[in-house]
Amino acid sequence: MIVVSLGGSRIIPKDIDNGLLLELKNIIQKKYRNEKFIFVCGGGYTARIYQQSLRELIEPDNTTLDELGILATKLNAFLVKEMFRDLDNVEVLSGTVPGHSTDFVSVENAVKHGAQIVINFSNIAYVYDKDPRVNDDAKPIPRLTFSEYTKLFGEIWSPGMNIPIDPKAIKMASENNLKIMFTDSLEGLDDILSGKVHGTIIAQNF
Repeated sequence: MIVVSLGGSRIIPKDIDNGLLLELKNIIQKKYRNEKFIFVCGGGYTARIYQQSLRELIEPDNTTLDELGILATKLNAFLVKEMFRDLDNVEVLSGTVPGHSTDFVSVENAVKHGAQIVINFSNIAYVYDKDPRVNDDAKPIPRLTFSEYTKLFGEIWSPGMNIPIDPKAIKMASENNLKIMFTDSLEGLDDILSGKVHGTIIAQNF
């Protein structure tokens, strides 16, 4: 089983990226038809703009914000699921319950199905030592242990968090000795599926 955490940032960066989605399906159909896949769809931009709007309207609690984010993941997952409807080797999932992100759902399913790797396909290929959006001197980190990641990003989950991986997912991946491999492109995803390394790898040790 191959588990892919498909970031909402790839599905709908601002507008729905039908080109990327169709190319993703084409790769699976032509090159990996004999592999079993689970794609867990994130909420991304859609979730964050709704959560931000709700914060401006009222003072929502975290459960309400998470529920709103989950609805965004379900919308994205419905789209992707319908696209893959004629492929019997692909299962598409969304967010589940408040308290964590779809990263956690991805790790949870990797553990459930005995997968050793979770592929994080989002808008970043690398974890950085500081936020590259505001720090020109931010450096990519090719290899990172779970404890090193936790030192950078903490252990607390909050709705709409915009960090590489949900801290709760990191904790579960660490406890089950999984690897998390990053990519931000279809070429990178293809590389990982072919046994190559593309971006950051987070693991218990190296």
